[in-house]
Amino acid sequence: MAEGLLGNVLEDEEQKTEVEAPEALASAEAFAAAVAAKLSWNDPGVSRKTEEFLSEQTELLKVQREHLKDEHEARLHYLRGQAREVDIRRFGLRLRIGFQLFVALVATAIGIGAVVMIRDAVTSRRVVIDPFDIAPNVPPQVPSGKIVAGGFLDELSRLQDATRSNIQRLDLSDAWAGKVKLEVPETGVSLGELSHLLRERFGHDVHIEGDLIETPAGGLALTVRGNGVPPKTFSGSATELEKLTTETAEYVYSKSQPARWAYYLQNVGRGEEAIAFCRAALGSATKDDRPYLLNVWANSINNTGGSPREALALFRRALKLKPDYWIAYNNVMNSLWLLGDEEAAWRVGEDMRKAAGGRPGRAPDLFYQNWDTLTWNLGTWLAATVIDAEANAGVGTGGNTSGTTLADIHARLHDPEAAELALKTTKEDPHDATIGALTHFVRGRLA
Repeated sequence: MAEGLLGNVLEDEEQKTEVEAPEALASAEAFAAAVAAKLSWNDPGVSRKTEEFLSEQTELLKVQREHLKDEHEARLHYLRGQAREVDIRRFGLRLRIGFQLFVALVATAIGIGAVVMIRDAVTSRRVVIDPFDIAPNVPPQVPSGKIVAGGFLDELSRLQDATRSNIQRLDLSDAWAGKVKLEVPETGVSLGELSHLLRERFGHDVHIEGDLIETPAGGLALTVRGNGVPPKTFSGSATELEKLTTETAEYVYSKSQPARWAYYLQNVGRGEEAIAFCRAALGSATKDDRPYLLNVWANSINNTGGSPREALALFRRALKLKPDYWIAYNNVMNSLWLLGDEEAAWRVGEDMRKAAGGRPGRAPDLFYQNWDTLTWNLGTWLAATVIDAEANAGVGTGGNTSGTTLADIHARLHDPEAAELALKTTKEDPHDATIGALTHFVRGRLA
């Protein structure tokens, strides 16, 4: 410990000596210079040499001053140049960062666009109508292949619009529509063509093509075909092109959207055809379509005066295949009610509410309509029916047009004015026999 303290003291003394040494040396030099200057006055030679020395030193100082002045300007210029260079580098760095951010944003946008395009291709479920071929022997008054395909597309759209169903609609389009002509650099392929290639490779589109020829008897024969749609020819006279177009559209609709086609047959009152179609299509239908076909089959049995118990068995089978098939719950309730077992119908409604996780829950309120009627929960039934009608062109998705159903509910709620208005604004449909029946029923209730 003592040695450490002593060492520190000695180190401090040495440091002080080193610090004071330059000051002492400077004092000695100044003293020597003063003595030399004093002695120079006593010797003329020394005085002259001293004067010369001082003159030379003065000149040297002047030169050094000028040199420092010039050097100062040069150094300022150099420093200004360095400052400008730093500013330019900073600007260049900012520009580079900005460009990199721009490239990153463009790459991100392209990446997102590519992902969206691929996703759309993978999930695509369109029916694409390609231009039809017209044989050279067809009379000149027959329109072009593009016009014939356009009429076919219009008829398919009409069939879809006339179908009251919650089943997802397919996107109908023609092959020459929606082409985006933004070229991809260095490939010459447009985005529309790229999307088309992706849909063909990864999608599930149904491409329909056809040809029109003149028959030996002078009539017309229209053939349609596509992936998943076997070729079929429809023949008629030379003036029946519109009829042929309707027949081919119905054929393609039934093959590409069997469940929606079954609902269409039910909606337009072609119950016997609906039963025959569902029975024939059920075996080859997809797992997703089978519950819908069973439901339409059962509805058509009821609509044509068949056995309610047979219909009930089909409804229950549909519900077994699709436990969240809420409309099947509703139809089971309706069948039990028709059979006089209202308590069992009420229990099925309770089972539906539990399966849906309560009410409101996963099941739409519309499908509680039989339970609501049994329990006289009319306000909720009215609200659900209005929502369904507004979302589906005013006709709803039920087995009968929403207008007369709304009139019935208003009559039960003792609102005759609203009931009359609902009857007056019900859309006419010659294929819906329930409109006339329910209209008489409501008017009788009002009377």
